[in-house]
Amino acid sequence: MLTLGISTSSGQFAVVIGEKGKVLFNSSVVDFPAPPGLAERLAGGLEATGRETREIGNILVDTGPGGTSRVRTGISFANALAYALGVTVCPVTSIELSGVDAWDRYRLPVLHVAKSIKGNVHAGIADGGRCLAMAYGTLEEVVPRLAVGRGKLVVSGARREEVLRLGEREEIPLEDGGMEYGEARFLVEKEGLFVARALRFPAYARPVTEQTR
Repeated sequence: MLTLGISTSSGQFAVVIGEKGKVLFNSSVVDFPAPPGLAERLAGGLEATGRETREIGNILVDTGPGGTSRVRTGISFANALAYALGVTVCPVTSIELSGVDAWDRYRLPVLHVAKSIKGNVHAGIADGGRCLAMAYGTLEEVVPRLAVGRGKLVVSGARREEVLRLGEREEIPLEDGGMEYGEARFLVEKEGLFVARALRFPAYARPVTEQTR
């Protein structure tokens, strides 16, 4: 049974195909002749691995926070494919993907920040693959609210320099992880962290919004 991972919140879509935690195909490291859509990335991955769509048994999708239209497109694709195949869809936030990345590199929890509209941000704390808290608002509001009292954190995502300066001012121990996004491959390699939340229609994955907590 194949696992399909769909990343939506990074600079471009990524499709990862794997089996038993091993990545068989990752569109992030493939040079396509033209920027492909999700269907083309999936078709290319199945062709490259010699597998078929009907072998997909679970779909993990990055639900943001990230670019609104891209996130919604990716989630719609994942939900529709899961329904068509009669398989589960498993929501994973970009905060959790960054948390897995930070833990693998630094053995520290992560403070992940994503840009939003009107100068606001989505931010969250993740320890490994588990999101501990999320908040929406201005950087000056949400960073102290989320980070004070949690010990040292790795900073990922957008506006990291501003976050680090704010951390100094508020005496929050922060380290720049140099990451904008957690890598899509973790949707396959670390699927065991997330599969317990898998959903089957009529339940479906939803994007992270200003109301998500």
